Amino acid sequence: MPSTDFDSLNISPSLLDLDTAVSISALSETQTARVANASILVVPTHYGYDNVEYAFPERTREVLQFIEAHLEPPVTIEPLTTDQDYIEVSLNSETLIIPELVTFGISIAEIVIPIVSSFIKRRLVKRHGTQEGSTVQSRLHVKRHNGDDILYEYNGPAATYERTHLAALDALGINESGDDHDDRG
Repeated sequence: MPSTDFDSLNISPSLLDLDTAVSISALSETQTARVANASILVVPTHYGYDNVEYAFPERTREVLQFIEAHLEPPVTIEPLTTDQDYIEVSLNSETLIIPELVTFGISIAEIVIPIVSSFIKRRLVKRHGTQEGSTVQSRLHVKRHNGDDILYEYNGPAATYERTHLAALDALGINESGDDHDDRG
């Protein structure tokens, strides 16, 4: 794979404190149980605006529904919010912003990346007739059993989203280690 494909992907340790995020969200006991058993979480992104500190990017519900429709049980996805606390932010941008996701294990990341890629392609082809020339931003946290949680931040061409993510997983040798297959999904 040419190194330029990786220019759009920043890989770093994930600093997301999921326990704190869950504890400060106003989830009911039922919602907390669903979040605790989910394979994938959709988490609000820190925007730091005066009136909105954490929110979801525009079209988050559409992305969530698309992923849900394409997952096979027992893999599940849950938003880390209540309906009354759900806020979407519209950023006047031509960039397609994917909501921030957390996966529990590499095998789950390998499942969700192609689904997100399919959403990207369908959304852009419907809107522009092609995905060529379009840019995508995303943040994908991969929670690993060994505690080395990874953040994949993508800001690049829509056409290379899936290939870049999957190649990065492969290049790091993560998807071949047995400790990253999570039993949540």
